[in-house]
Amino acid sequence: MKKTLTFLLFFALILCACDKDEDSINYLQYDGDNASSPILPAGTYELAARFPASITRLYDGQALSSIEFLVYEVPLSLEVVIYGPGANADIPGPIIHEALLSGVGRDSWNIYELDTPIILGNSELWISIRFTTNASEQTIGCDAGPRNANGDRMYTQNDNTWQTFLDFAPGESINWNIRGVITP
Repeated sequence: MKKTLTFLLFFALILCACDKDEDSINYLQYDGDNASSPILPAGTYELAARFPASITRLYDGQALSSIEFLVYEVPLSLEVVIYGPGANADIPGPIIHEALLSGVGRDSWNIYELDTPIILGNSELWISIRFTTNASEQTIGCDAGPRNANGDRMYTQNDNTWQTFLDFAPGESINWNIRGVITP
């Protein structure tokens, strides 16, 4: 009995040590598994997730190294845009990184690697995918909800306004399939 308890205690200590992997990857995300993608009319949009300082400070000193996002139909143009803190929670601040993308896969998760990782601290961050279509399309994927108040942000160039997808499409409770990858 004593040998069994000693073995179980030793095995439990090994498992705990393995859980504390220094090279583990974390995600800034609100979304769950992909469920669909809304059909948006032709135009220019940004679909974004807002991460307030209360979340980013948990990763103080770590780096946002890449962005993962799900594309259904490849639009005319596609960009990753990362914003800093805005004057309020409804509008992002200045652009701190943007990149035009090419070679994006349809009906798949795509990864954009930042050339220079962004070091996180006690500051709000918005991760956005900007795109333009010339017809109604399903472009960026979303989960089935329930929505997080920061997980369904969107900008429509036609309205020149930031809002939530719930405001844009009342009754729709989703989060965009947009994730920030954090590395130590």
